[in-house]
Amino acid sequence: MPRSSSWFLAGASATLIAACASSTAPASDDPVQLFEAVWTDFDLNYAFFPLVNVDWRALHDVYEDSIRHSTSTMRTATLMGDMIWKLRDRHAVLITPMGAFGPPYMPPQPDFNSSFLEARYFARPVQLTPSKRMAYTLLNGGTGYLYIGSFEGDGWGEEIDAVLADLGSAPAIVIDIRNNGGGNENVARTIASRFYDKERVYRFGRFRNGPAHTDFGPPIPFSVKPAGQRIFAGPIALITNRVNGSAAEDFVLMVAVLPQAVTVGDTTAGVGSHPLDRSLPNGWSYRVPQSQESTPDGFVYNFKGLPPRVSVRWDIEILSSGHEPYIDAALAELKRRTVPSPSR
Repeated sequence: MPRSSSWFLAGASATLIAACASSTAPASDDPVQLFEAVWTDFDLNYAFFPLVNVDWRALHDVYEDSIRHSTSTMRTATLMGDMIWKLRDRHAVLITPMGAFGPPYMPPQPDFNSSFLEARYFARPVQLTPSKRMAYTLLNGGTGYLYIGSFEGDGWGEEIDAVLADLGSAPAIVIDIRNNGGGNENVARTIASRFYDKERVYRFGRFRNGPAHTDFGPPIPFSVKPAGQRIFAGPIALITNRVNGSAAEDFVLMVAVLPQAVTVGDTTAGVGSHPLDRSLPNGWSYRVPQSQESTPDGFVYNFKGLPPRVSVRWDIEILSSGHEPYIDAALAELKRRTVPSPSR
């Protein structure tokens, strides 16, 4: 089947790594000093030591010796990235002009086929918002469909108002964020606010506040208030997959607390923290996850991910029968929420 438009690539982000500072001319390139600065910052601020089976002090001794004998900046960056990746945390990363070191690239999942959706499910051509960050249409049967491939950037979240106006009288909406690796939580909050009837807490954060790995402040609530030109009060089905992390998981939490919403698909990536963005004197930068984020009921989802309310098994063979399992499951859930139950 030929692939038509590339709307699914608008703002798409399959990686959970984002640069946090531009490079500058090196002021210091002593590899041991760079290493000590990064190791110490993680030791004082990293939030997940209580949850990982890592002896951070022992890693210091192993990698310090190797970095002391490093013969190139590439070797130094590689060693530091290897040490950081021992934490298995996708928000922990070293960023250099040579590239990012730490988490490996997370490729898009195969459970999203845009051309199949266009051929089988869309009732009209896809439209893009001015920033090209959101793609939307109507599905066969009149349900609205909104695809958000990334939350990167700033200032475009309010385009959701025009999307909701154009979808008009759609009784329900499927929001699809498959292969969205995150971005700007404020953009995600702006979009989510158009589906809120009142302020609701969607997650809590506990931040490191002392030298011990177990030193944390009290839980801090994060909430969303209704805002915008239009509030959509109808049923919502949010489709997720394994790439969704960081701000994409924030969005999942924002939607999941709504009584009219259901999450459908696969478990998310499990990247739940507020990272500190740091710069080194040689122009490199790095990120230190400083908080443990949790659902309103206390589930810390870093490393584990957020399971959908309705889990769907992906099988590419199902496409040959003309069906897409995630969309079918989303529509089935929406139907249960729009069709009144028979009276007893």
